[in-house]
Amino acid sequence: MQGEVEVATPPEKPVVIFDGDCQFCRFWIKRWQKASGPRVDYMASQDRMVRDRFPEIPAHWFQESVLLVETDGWVVRGAEAVCLSLSANPRHGWLRKLFYGVPGLRWMAERGYRFVSAHRSAFAALNRFFFGPKAEQA
Repeated sequence: MQGEVEVATPPEKPVVIFDGDCQFCRFWIKRWQKASGPRVDYMASQDRMVRDRFPEIPAHWFQESVLLVETDGWVVRGAEAVCLSLSANPRHGWLRKLFYGVPGLRWMAERGYRFVSAHRSAFAALNRFFFGPKAEQA
């Protein structure tokens, strides 16, 4: 897949970059790490190494959505980044086919992602309600 930005030094395996200060983000990243296993690396956008390693990524992107830096150097974000990072696990490869193969699904997923992203604190509260007060530690 080709993103909007290409980094000069691609990683050896895909790297997800997320907002480490966001409780909602940390909650879901822990689950994605379990789903993707060792096939994907995860880094908080606040880690100075991220910006040093990938200076081509616009700074405002780190605040707007989760990012995925692919091994070919292309950077994707939002729902696409979520889908591709999870589909790195062969057991979840069907996600990629669904995301790109079902007409309108990509558009709907991106709109849903943007809505959730704009209301992360409310969704963090829903996580605590449904998963318990220590949900972010799970």
